[in-house]
Amino acid sequence: MVLAEDTLFYASPNGETKYFDVFRKSLTSPSGVNITLPATVGDSAVYTMSAPYNAAWNFARIITIAILQDATTKSVVQA
Repeated sequence: MVLAEDTLFYASPNGETKYFDVFRKSLTSPSGVNITLPATVGDSAVYTMSAPYNAAWNFARIITIAILQDATTKSVVQA
């Protein structure tokens, strides 16, 4: 799981002024988190994580991205 800023406005030296989906912080280790899916269709699983406040981020534009991957086949199940 990661935090990203959906749009970042920054006048960079290369002339670009708008950047999309800018990575801000990883909420897990590089190996991710093992989860157990609910046995009943329609049930849900909730995982709560936190990150330190960073004044450089625009929190109105912060999004969370999670990728669910099969540990055996490494295929993406959901993103």
